[in-house]
This record gives sequence, C-alpha cells and structure tokens, in this order.
Amino acid sequence: MAAARAKKANKVEVAEPIVCGLIMPICEIDGMPAARWSDVRRIFEEAAEAAGFKARMVSESDETSVIHKSIIQNLYTDEIAICDVSGLNSNVMFELGMRLAFDKPTVVVKDDKIRFSFDTSPIQHVGYRRDLRFEDIRQFILELSKKLKSTHSASQNDPSYSPFVRNFGSFKLPQMATETVAFDVYAVEQLKMLEKSVSRLGAKISALEAASSADSARRVVRISTGNALAPGYRPNALAGLDSALIGSPSQGVDLGAVGGLLSALGKSGDKG
Repeated sequence: MAAARAKKANKVEVAEPIVCGLIMPICEIDGMPAARWSDVRRIFEEAAEAAGFKARMVSESDETSVIHKSIIQNLYTDEIAICDVSGLNSNVMFELGMRLAFDKPTVVVKDDKIRFSFDTSPIQHVGYRRDLRFEDIRQFILELSKKLKSTHSASQNDPSYSPFVRNFGSFKLPQMATETVAFDVYAVEQLKMLEKSVSRLGAKISALEAASSADSARRVVRISTGNALAPGYRPNALAGLDSALIGSPSQGVDLGAVGGLLSALGKSGDKG
C-alpha cells in the first residue's frame, strides 16, 4: 500500500503540447508538386517542435466529423498557427482570412518567389527559399521557431495584442459558442452523420455501376450488330436501343426491350 502511494506521488503528469495549426497547400500549385509541400510541412513541424508546440493541419481532427467543421473549429481554437501563402492558394487565403477575422495569433510565411498579397502585406512575413536549400532552411527553422514563441507569448501576455484586425480600428470580434453534451448524445449524432455519408456514397456507387453497365452493354451490342447493317444504313431502332440500354439508375437495363430491338435490327440487316 505504501509502495503504491509512493509510486503515485512520484508520478509526473506531462502536459499536452500546445497545438500549432498549419494552414498551407497540400496539392500541386504554381509548379510545386504535392511531394514538395510534404517537405515544407516537415519543416514547419520541426520549427513548431523546437518552439514547444505540436504542429498539425487545421483540417485534421481527432473526431470523425465534417472536414469544414474541423477547419473552422481549429482556426478558432488553435492558440498559434503558421500560414504559408506561397502560391496564393485560394483555400489557404480564405482560411487565413478567417483566422485573422477571429483575431488569433498567426505567423505568415512565404517563399522568395511569390509576391506579397495586398491584403496581408501589412503583416510581417517570414521568408524561405523556394528551392529549400539546406543551409537556408536550417536558418529559416530557427527564425520561425523564435517567431512562434514571441507571437504566442505576446498573445498570452499583452491585453492589447492583435495580429491584424484591431490595428485598423475598434471592432466587436465574432465569438464561437462551445456546447457540452453527454457522450451518448454525441455518439448518436456522430453515427447519424456517418450513416448519411455512407448513404450518399452508396447512391453514388450505384449510379456509377448502372452507368458502367449500360455503357458496356451498348458497346457489345453495337459491335455484334455493326456488321449486320447495310453500309450507310442507320435504322431508327438504334435510338430505341440507346434508350433501352441507358434505362434508369433505379431500373437498370431493359433486357426485354434490348432483345426485341436486336431482333428488329437483325431482320433489317438481312433485308439490306
């Protein structure tokens, strides 16, 4: 018993690191492939870790929810964020706009090839080389790490701190309400959302399968009947054949109609 109390007393609780949200492109843009953005993300993660933060994309969440909900929630709640405006990606600029509208601490970075955006030019940018030259990137990581520390510290200790909005006047900033719900209620809501997502996905798969089946049948029929038709002969029955093959997503291909039309086409071909 005494040993258990001593073990409990010696146990040190390690606090979870503060999350640093990442707002950045992830796909090819401005001639920069997705693999290059993966490298940039690792650079940001290293800088954040050096500053005592844990970096993750604002689109990521521990919960299973709509991605847009996760993005907006993280843009509002993350204590610090890095935003890379290189390439002037529209999604990135939109998310940066929301982050600044929430008046949340943000460190903006850009590569040395992109021009300054007029709307965000008043914000100090931390620059890096687009070619990610090793020695320059090592220096960039140090600068970014220091900037993250100083920006977060100012946001926590300076009551008048504002990264953007309040520099232009006095504004009432938007607030997001936080609601606490019981676990069973939350679980039911998440299951309903998942059920809707699966239902929509199933409907799309069914529609694609129906379209693929009709298209395959149409190709087989046209190949098998093509030689039976006289040169230049295009019977009106072909239009009916298309309709029978297309069918509808819910009913599929009308095989009876296809058989009748094939018979008519065969007879017409014999006469030709």
